[in-house]
Amino acid sequence: MSRARAGTLLALACVCSAAFGCGARSGFDTLDQEADAPVPLCSPGVPAYLWSQTTGELLTFDPNTLATQSLGIPLCPTTSLPWTLSVSRTGFGYLLYEDWNIYRVDLATLECTRTAYVPFQLGFQGQEGIAVSRDAGPERLYMYGMGTSGPTLAVTDLTSFVLAPVGLVKPLPTTWFPFKIQGDAEGTLFALAQSGEVAEIDSATATVTVDVGTNWHASDAVMTYGSAVYLFANGESVGRFDPTSHAVTELGNVNATIVGASAYPCITP
Repeated sequence: MSRARAGTLLALACVCSAAFGCGARSGFDTLDQEADAPVPLCSPGVPAYLWSQTTGELLTFDPNTLATQSLGIPLCPTTSLPWTLSVSRTGFGYLLYEDWNIYRVDLATLECTRTAYVPFQLGFQGQEGIAVSRDAGPERLYMYGMGTSGPTLAVTDLTSFVLAPVGLVKPLPTTWFPFKIQGDAEGTLFALAQSGEVAEIDSATATVTVDVGTNWHASDAVMTYGSAVYLFANGESVGRFDPTSHAVTELGNVNATIVGASAYPCITP
């Protein structure tokens, strides 16, 4: 999405209050997933979520203070370990466990059901990265995985969960696979490898536009929040990646080893 388009969305966006006052679901607009809804501004009330690898708990996360608060363990019908997650603007999280099924959790109640997603479509092998789209159109789920012909970006709606290939990821990132991914409101997917490599991928074409190494090793999760990109690595460490300079600034620690991170989609004013 262009900067001009983002500016138009700013004019139309609702501004969530510090008390999550943008809707009935703890700050989420109760929007139909197919509605062409505006993306709200990032404000203190727009929530972010972390997923603990150690305990399986979902945590709320304040990017400004690094404060976390446990919501509890999602009630998903699986005994597998957490792998990654992405949240939608409708108040649901999509959790990928190591059984490689995708589960849909209500972030207000933690009630959780398995989606219609069938693992190993397009030759994917597990360890995929997933990201709910961040633009103002109908929400979609992007998936980065090792497909039949190599690293592949795919997309699906949030009803059928039938993957359609966007394309082979080219040029190939240095690490290739696996990547955790999250997207911003302009259609860029930020992909993070455990080596600390960060790649930027165009969600419309699967083209890699940036591929850089960082000193952020043992990386486990990436999160976009407005124009900011956060990396979670080295156990409990949190850093902020600058998409312009490609530098990582260490911010501090959280009280859990994070395997997944995702924020309510919003645009920085």
